[in-house]
Amino acid sequence: ALIGGYFLQLRSGAGDRGPDRFDAIVDSIPNSIEAPARVAAVPEFWFAFHHRGRPVSLIYHALDESRYWNETPGAFDAYDAVILDPATPDYANLLARARPGKPVERVVHTWRRDFTVLERK
Repeated sequence: ALIGGYFLQLRSGAGDRGPDRFDAIVDSIPNSIEAPARVAAVPEFWFAFHHRGRPVSLIYHALDESRYWNETPGAFDAYDAVILDPATPDYANLLARARPGKPVERVVHTWRRDFTVLERK
């Protein structure tokens, strides 16, 4: 039964849960050697950016670090892209603060999770 369940998960898109599940999102954010994209993202994206050799600033919600993102005027202004998690309690505030200067907004669905990506184009 366990082996059958394993193969059923493989067939039903278990790849959406693998370590490369965020790679398409990372690759969709324009980046060049001359002008590397500045990205702020929730911690789930750290490995995907690190694996691609791309820098990323993390939006932590632990140890009161989220106060910076929630209270500092213009905290997101320097970033070309911001990736937020709608499941966080301060999502509405972070979204409102990240929107200025980033006209492209999309919701990306991964396995059981949605993320909002805001970008300059």
